[in-house]
Amino acid sequence: MVTCSATLGDLETIVDDSGVAERLELALPIGVRPRQLGVRTLVIGMLVALSDSRPAHLSRVHRALVSLPEPDSACGASYAMRSASPPPI
Repeated sequence: MVTCSATLGDLETIVDDSGVAERLELALPIGVRPRQLGVRTLVIGMLVALSDSRPAHLSRVHRALVSLPEPDSACGASYAMRSASPPPI
């Protein structure tokens, strides 16, 4: 678990400066239903999981995001994400 806000901030800076989230968002098809999780949050969650030596599987990303301290969850892990069931493995 990433417990230092600076570490999470560094990951957010990397994602934002790279522009990868915006490029991925544009490449994804537009669905009927809105996504539960934004691309930026997903990528940051993947980096959080990887930084803790966990694989970046969706279930691990979910655990990494919901385990963030409350102030750090502002990166996009909304209450809906916290209350959602983890994706099937």
